[in-house]
Amino acid sequence: EETDRQATRKSVKSLEDLISSVRNEVSALHVAVAQQSKTDRTIDPRADEKIGVLEKEMRDVYERLKTITATDKKGQGRTISVDGKDIAKVVQDIISKDGVAMADYALYYSGGVIEPRTTSKTLSIRPGSWVGKDVRGRPPVTALVPDNSVGNCWPFAGSKAQLGIRLSRVVHLTHITIDHPARELLIDPESAPRKFHVWVAIEGQDNIQRAEIFTNQQDEIRRDTSSSALTKPFGPWNLLHVGTFEYNINDSATAQTFELPAEYRSLGLDTGAIVVDFGTNWGADHTCVYRVRAHGARIGPQ
Repeated sequence: EETDRQATRKSVKSLEDLISSVRNEVSALHVAVAQQSKTDRTIDPRADEKIGVLEKEMRDVYERLKTITATDKKGQGRTISVDGKDIAKVVQDIISKDGVAMADYALYYSGGVIEPRTTSKTLSIRPGSWVGKDVRGRPPVTALVPDNSVGNCWPFAGSKAQLGIRLSRVVHLTHITIDHPARELLIDPESAPRKFHVWVAIEGQDNIQRAEIFTNQQDEIRRDTSSSALTKPFGPWNLLHVGTFEYNINDSATAQTFELPAEYRSLGLDTGAIVVDFGTNWGADHTCVYRVRAHGARIGPQ
């Protein structure tokens, strides 16, 4: 048993060092891309590709660590660390603060942009002490930047609005992540988004035919758009509704990732644009969107 524990210690230490190295390189790349974007909107396409590769390596390391097993005192095989804690939990904490570890194709610094024709108006307020002066909230592009400082959000009136995003690459969309600060840090946590819908832009006859198959299979989901203000087509795109999800402000995870339905993912539809259609919030008269991420499998060398 002691030999197993020593082997586990060495394996964990080696892989923790690898994780640390990968994380440092990812952080350095994010900083470099961010600094370049301040003066030059043309970003080296290899930068976000390398970030995606490194993040995949981190996930692979996590899977490797989960396979390291040792035997506890009761003789039952399970995955543990040297201090008796589950390795899976230890590594999950090491890999990333938010645990997402997937390339974000909506990221502004990598080429994601807001489509104004499918995006709602930003909230303007008139504080009582500033008579006659409107205060405009931060622009929609704020939701594509990895800064979740309290107040650094895109606000809109009420609970219904749409955020149109042109992705940095054409992808097979698989997941959407919504980020929000922890409830404990917020003066008005009720302004967090709650129920939202995801629509993908459909172009090309092949994609349209596949979309019809999905629509027929998911008729019940397609009807679950009572909180949506969208109609099809909307703005410049033909849109396919691929799912309805709910962000939970009471969850300990501030970055919550939602997997699109397996029936949709299996069709292999490609898209270069999405609309995140916010339908409800947690009770406030306005909604604040801090960050939206789009994940998927990249198509081709674009």
